[in-house]
Amino acid sequence: MEILKLEDIIPVINENKNYWLVRTQGGKYYEEFKSGNFIAIGWNKITLEDLLNLEHHDLVRKIIKEYPKRVRPVRLANQLSSFAKDIKAGDIIIIPSAGSNKITIGEVEDDTPYSEYVDENAKGPDGRKLCPFQKRRRVRWIKTVSKWDLDMEFYKLFKSQHTISNANEYAPFIDRMLHTFFIRGNEAHLILEVKKEGKIPFQTLFPMGTEILNLAEDFNKKTAADLDLSNIEVKINVQSPGRIHLTGPVKTMLAIGFLLVVLVGGEVSFDIPIVESTVNVRVGSLIEKVSDYLDRQQDREHNDLILKTYMKQLKVETPDELKTLMEIEHNPGLNHESNSKE
Repeated sequence: MEILKLEDIIPVINENKNYWLVRTQGGKYYEEFKSGNFIAIGWNKITLEDLLNLEHHDLVRKIIKEYPKRVRPVRLANQLSSFAKDIKAGDIIIIPSAGSNKITIGEVEDDTPYSEYVDENAKGPDGRKLCPFQKRRRVRWIKTVSKWDLDMEFYKLFKSQHTISNANEYAPFIDRMLHTFFIRGNEAHLILEVKKEGKIPFQTLFPMGTEILNLAEDFNKKTAADLDLSNIEVKINVQSPGRIHLTGPVKTMLAIGFLLVVLVGGEVSFDIPIVESTVNVRVGSLIEKVSDYLDRQQDREHNDLILKTYMKQLKVETPDELKTLMEIEHNPGLNHESNSKE
């Protein structure tokens, strides 16, 4: 019988993970990177062996020798070294299409890069010349996102014209594009997807947030769940459609997420996301408390109906990860390990 842990369902983000923007020559190699599951960098006269074995000053000297017209050879050396040495397995890669009309996000598969010779005149099935860059890294692509679905802050990243740019500053935006519920460090992140097109009514959005907090407070009071509701942060990017991003202690955010999933209901159908480490939370009793609470709270029926109405008006979607977790918890055909501290 299959044994599942919480981290088999909920993504746990390694805090040492790095995020990188890798250019695609103005979108020229975007589709090839995607279809070939790789990223690559040029300057073929500088070999992978050079990058792995030469001291930095020797690498700069070789760049000056092989590319005498190249300005800022130190900057190029830094870019090449980052590609070969700084990017690690598990890091997140972002590649933009032509005009940055869309981006694709993937995960690096190996710690070490590889070399692949490609004839500079070789063409692909579509008749276009293949990417001639020999220094490559294997990437498993996860998701493609339209520029219209990106947070406005994210556009700052594209101002950099470097072939490789560190994107750690944008990690929160990237993580919430990949997952609707995830854990990073001591905090959990709950993403509510607002799918409503057009104008977002003020009198619906903010009262909905108040009702969510009221529901959590009432649940906490009547079940003695011991949730920490004082450290919840919210970030709103509702640009129609958009996201409401709630952050707080793991147990608290799980409870709020479960309450909303049970309250709203809905079909469950999706793939189990990536997991990177272990987290300990007792979820079985928490789910049971949520179900029992909503079953017996006749005095809250009016308030719950109001909250459901707000969420329906905004077409709010609850996290798929939590739907799966609850489905597994209630499926007698699967056992689920949740040995941990509550």
